[in-house]
Amino acid sequence: MRIDRLIEAVERTGNPSVLGLDPQPDYLPQSLQNTLPPENERTNEQTAQAIYSFNCALIDALCDIVPCAKLQAAWYEVLGPEGMLLFRNTLLYARQKGMSTIADVKRNDIGISAEAYAACYFGEKAP
Repeated sequence: MRIDRLIEAVERTGNPSVLGLDPQPDYLPQSLQNTLPPENERTNEQTAQAIYSFNCALIDALCDIVPCAKLQAAWYEVLGPEGMLLFRNTLLYARQKGMSTIADVKRNDIGISAEAYAACYFGEKAP
């Protein structure tokens, strides 16, 4: 059962923490932001690839000490189909690295996530 694997991972690492992956392009390290075209010229695919690189780097750095990764769906959905592929690939990568995963797909969320959902479904720019 999935919860049993999570409990085992917490016991193995001695750490009940979760790696929250709520990707916002403005939060990418400057080195990754510098690889992207200006915001008004970049595609969702380019943004998704930069975020995937960052997610993988975080997972690689933390998978031995943090047992679980939680992905906030709003920040992936706002990138359209490319974002959902990013969501899937990040979940798979974390699992390959031995982490449990949580898909945070609740609706009616806190302010910043609710704004991302609004941007995704109503066409407004995310914060």
